[in-house]
Order: sequence, then structure tokens, then C-alpha cells
Amino acid sequence: MRLLPLLLVLAGSIHAAGFETGAVVPTDEGEFFRNTIPQVARLADNRLMAVWSTSAKGLNFSKVYNAFSQDGGKTWGKPNVLMAESGKSMADPNILVD
Repeated sequence: MRLLPLLLVLAGSIHAAGFETGAVVPTDEGEFFRNTIPQVARLADNRLMAVWSTSAKGLNFSKVYNAFSQDGGKTWGKPNVLMAESGKSMADPNILVD
């Protein structure tokens, strides 16, 4: 039970630092039916970049998308397809920032 207060403090400090917790792309009934495995990184130019895997409704394979935010995650640009191959799942994206 000692861990719970620590987690609450950490969660509060993340929010207090101005980091937004909204959706980059909301789940819908079409292309973004299932959004999974999100990762977010701050780039050298201070933008945020998010990557995630998504599956369209009725399809058994996924694509990897990315989007950028210039305001700390309050708003996000249009999603871009990074990896897609028909019939194959592209999943578990990660970001490495140098």
C-alpha cells in the first residue's frame, strides 16, 4: 500500500509539468478502430512525436502511425503512416532519440 501514494504523487507531477493526457487520434469505427502500444518522445526541437499501432475495423493486420505536437501535447498534427504492408501486422513501435 505504500506504493499507491508514490504513484499518485508521480501522476500528479507529470500533469503539473504540463504534459497532456488526451488522445492523439481517438478510436473510431474506421481506420483507427484499435489504437495500441503508444510511445511519446520529446525531440531536439522541443516537439513531441507519438508513434502507435492501429488496426482498422474488420482487418486482422495493423499499421504504424506517427503524429507531432508543437504545443506539449495539447494538439496533434495529422497522423502519418510509417509502416504498412497489406496482410502483415506492423506493431510494437518504439522511438529512439539521439
